[in-house]
Amino acid sequence: MSNDQDTSLESLFPRLTESAQTEIEKTFIGSYFANKHYIHPLLSKGTFMQRCENEAWPISSRQGLFRGATKFAGLYFAVVALGAINASPNETSLLEHFCQQFVDSSQIQRARRGPSFTALDFAKFFFGLAKRTLGDVFESSCLESAQTLLLLSVFRQNSLQPHSCYMYSGMAVRTAAAIGLGSSMSSLPPSVRREARRTWWCIYSHEIEMCCSSGRLDSMKELHYYQTSLPKLKVDADNLDPDAEDNDIAMIPAMVALAQIMSEASHQLYHSMRRTMADKSRLAMALDQRLLEWKETLPAFLNLDAHALNDPEWAFKQKLVLRLRYYNTRILIHRPFLVAATANTGTSSPDLSIHLHTCLTAARMSINMQYESFMHMTYIRTWWYNTTYALYGSMILLHLTLSNYPGLPDDELLEDVEKSLEIFSSMGDIIVARRCAEMLREVLEAYHESLETPDYLDYMSDGENLPQIEIITPVPVTALVRLKSPMTRSSKISASAHFDLS
Repeated sequence: MSNDQDTSLESLFPRLTESAQTEIEKTFIGSYFANKHYIHPLLSKGTFMQRCENEAWPISSRQGLFRGATKFAGLYFAVVALGAINASPNETSLLEHFCQQFVDSSQIQRARRGPSFTALDFAKFFFGLAKRTLGDVFESSCLESAQTLLLLSVFRQNSLQPHSCYMYSGMAVRTAAAIGLGSSMSSLPPSVRREARRTWWCIYSHEIEMCCSSGRLDSMKELHYYQTSLPKLKVDADNLDPDAEDNDIAMIPAMVALAQIMSEASHQLYHSMRRTMADKSRLAMALDQRLLEWKETLPAFLNLDAHALNDPEWAFKQKLVLRLRYYNTRILIHRPFLVAATANTGTSSPDLSIHLHTCLTAARMSINMQYESFMHMTYIRTWWYNTTYALYGSMILLHLTLSNYPGLPDDELLEDVEKSLEIFSSMGDIIVARRCAEMLREVLEAYHESLETPDYLDYMSDGENLPQIEIITPVPVTALVRLKSPMTRSSKISASAHFDLS
């Protein structure tokens, strides 16, 4: 994108007609409610859209909106930004048209000669607006500011910037606690109470998931410390209950329950230095059993094993994400035992073998599920955070292949790694996908070079010389790959790339 002041998006957008500006914003709001809203259903769509009609879209409100004159402004632009970052080409097909609707018609030809702006360009632009219009949350906090901070954290998660994601999430937790979202809210009107409750539990589950992804301890306590109840569904409650929610809100209690398992895995398996490997193995087996029970107790409309052609869109997308997180949590639980299981294959315990095969199966299932989704559902290709799941699964497979663990179908595992490469290729517009692909190709090339070496079998018979892939973080936000082999050049590749959306 050009840095020329006359052709930058920051310069162009204010010169568009009010109608063009709002149409662009509406495009991304529609994308948000068709994508990320299903995964983090904290907002009331009807209430939000009514506030847009009253506070964001009237011409008389526009200047105040961009100055952050109302507490709704930051939330509004955060929704627009998050919708933009995951918007599919189909959703943005009219974007170029609206970018040529100038107040001064003489500027149209100049704009046509200038750069074309993508949804990611607009994501960065509106993210900046959300930050500027959020206001000073250290001095004044409200429900909208807590919601805005959460959505900005989710934005950074999707732009693959884990530190920024962590910081925004921490601020969302503090803000929510400061205004009492974790306490009883019985005095609030039912509609406000429901939205506040949804916001709190979305913050809770996101904080835990995000901290596990970055290898950091979360700041949440166990559920009994909080007075706010989980959302109740209309199918499980009295029809007259004013707090009952529609079925699409079931994503929240499902993710809270999964977050508890993830948090315990993080604390007990990754951040407990005094436990023996045997103790951790027993804890991991118990956590895995809880994970299986979690999967079995999901509502029928979120059954991860059921594939119904008449699923509503929200259920289809929620099940897709829950499957990915289920596989990822299984990997989180069993990954700590891979090195021990592959170090001495002749003497490793049966339990270590169980951990290895469970982790391997989860990694393969995750990759193949994503591959099938990318083949048939093109909108998934702009859910950028999927790159981390694909990368992490591939690292598991490559570690096991390079470790020469007996009895594994190496050719099939490498085929799955190739599928990950295809996933990254379909996301070739972003730098992180290209770097992930480059990293995997380099490791694969080194592996094939090793196979072509005459003394390879003698070399592999020495357990100390086994080539390894070491994955540093517990779940896939940053993967550091280290290929060790005296017969090939040493390779150390960092995959901590992120979008240029800072």
